[in-house]
Amino acid sequence: MEGVAQGIRRRAFEDSIRNGGGYPSQTCPAAEQLAWLCNWEPRLGQPTLPLMPAPFAGAPSAVNNDPHRGRV
Repeated sequence: MEGVAQGIRRRAFEDSIRNGGGYPSQTCPAAEQLAWLCNWEPRLGQPTLPLMPAPFAGAPSAVNNDPHRGRV
């Protein structure tokens, strides 16, 4: 995993140099976490909610007293 993280850091620096600027300081501290997420399958289990959200029920208003507020 350390080799993958090192590659992520290298890519961040190369992109910053090639593009005349960037933010490698944001990528480098997170390289190990990014390497783990990209290369080792997280075992999260099956989703517990539908993959597609319900249709937008509208914003709260005088005629829409009970819109869906994102709570489960």
